[in-house]
Amino acid sequence: MEPPTIAPRPSWAPDDGPAAKWIKGPMDLAAWKRSLAHRDYLDFLHRVNDAVAGKKTSQWVPQSPGVQKVMSMLEVIKGYTDKHPPEAEMQQRYGNKAYRKWYAELTENAKELINDVLEEVENDGAAAMLEPYLLDSFGNQTRIDYGSGHEAAFIILLLCFEKIGLFTPEDLPAVGLMIFGEYLRVCRHLQRLYKMEPAGSHGVYSLDDYQFVPFLWGSSQLIGSNFDPNNYPQPEKVQDHDMESLFLEAITYINDTKTGPFYEHSNQLWNISAVPNWDKINSGLFKMYEAEVLLKFPVGLDRGMASAATQELEGLKVSEKKPKIMGRVVLALGDITHHNINQLKEINQSVFPVSYNEKFYTDIVNAGELAKFAYFNDIVVGAVCCRYDKFEDAKSLYIMTLGTLAPYRGFGVGTMLLNHIFDICKKDPVIENVFLHVQINNETALDFYKKNGFEVREMVEKYYKRIEPDSAYLVVKKLK
Repeated sequence: MEPPTIAPRPSWAPDDGPAAKWIKGPMDLAAWKRSLAHRDYLDFLHRVNDAVAGKKTSQWVPQSPGVQKVMSMLEVIKGYTDKHPPEAEMQQRYGNKAYRKWYAELTENAKELINDVLEEVENDGAAAMLEPYLLDSFGNQTRIDYGSGHEAAFIILLLCFEKIGLFTPEDLPAVGLMIFGEYLRVCRHLQRLYKMEPAGSHGVYSLDDYQFVPFLWGSSQLIGSNFDPNNYPQPEKVQDHDMESLFLEAITYINDTKTGPFYEHSNQLWNISAVPNWDKINSGLFKMYEAEVLLKFPVGLDRGMASAATQELEGLKVSEKKPKIMGRVVLALGDITHHNINQLKEINQSVFPVSYNEKFYTDIVNAGELAKFAYFNDIVVGAVCCRYDKFEDAKSLYIMTLGTLAPYRGFGVGTMLLNHIFDICKKDPVIENVFLHVQINNETALDFYKKNGFEVREMVEKYYKRIEPDSAYLVVKKLK
């Protein structure tokens, strides 16, 4: 057997003791992204993803004593809710205070719960290190909320269990289907019982108000299945199949807790249903998860993944397996319709400092080729909206909006959108100019347009209302 490999301690990691929050601002994200912990976490996600591929949630998989102990721990944790029923209080949408009593009991028993799981594993006091991850796995006691960061805390707890020998590679199907599946059911029970608030719902990025990973691993389960992605927005087609996949079980939960058309309350999932197969959905969701959960601040892993819990447990062998290459980037254009117009609103709110009224969006739905989404591996990441106008008494094209979500800049998305505009102009030789206004402090946008043949004509003072600076440059590209 090879000697255990201990990861070097990053300069920004805690010296010892239990896990502690260490990613305290956006500047820490660069160190986190380079860390061994980030690599190991992604590697674990991929290994479980591979282990559950094509397997139904309801099918039997091997259960080691370690798996059974964690399942028993989840049963005990769920049982605490029997002692702390919701308190009678005035009508309110979120946050029953009885949750805090439930959380206090979890806090009181957390160390014992972990010690019971690890009683037959040599762990050198790992329970103290892992206790904060368990406590972070079920929501925030003060805010009474839950989000993807709490979900990630539980997954890193499972990774740590693997590192100290509780799980073997043969346990990974059970980790993904049994343990994580039961964890989701406990969390949904808490969310419903105590009316927990979604923590940092991601708007345009959001799949579900609370979870992300069931869609990730659940889409892997559906690879090769006969269940067409186009069917899951239809409740009647999901009901008989929700125990086949964590993905479909999550869809059932959404249908049970939300009302109205699916494309309105779950717009991102609605769009993803148009992707032709589960392989592409799975690979696209991995990219989305890394960009929009792991590399955002507040970071999804609320306790700072560079803590001692993942890198400093004595005697552990750190996996040398490199993360998978997630495939080539595929860019494509897509139509903007009344089904997905809310997604355009979210993109504009994320990218631009100004707000657009409802008439703007009503007109865009009918704009045809003048309005397009940009897709990055089947995920909407940007858009362009234009209108015909006149400039210097000649027919021209005016760019109302052209933007890309920040994590996807540098991949050619903006260039693809701009080239679409030029293609429109080529088909209509009467068009002589393309022009737009750019806020004077937006140097990145100015550089982009200058590199593509645009010239700054003049500065228009007080062009914007209610934002600073309120001036804009008139930027023009002459086609003739």
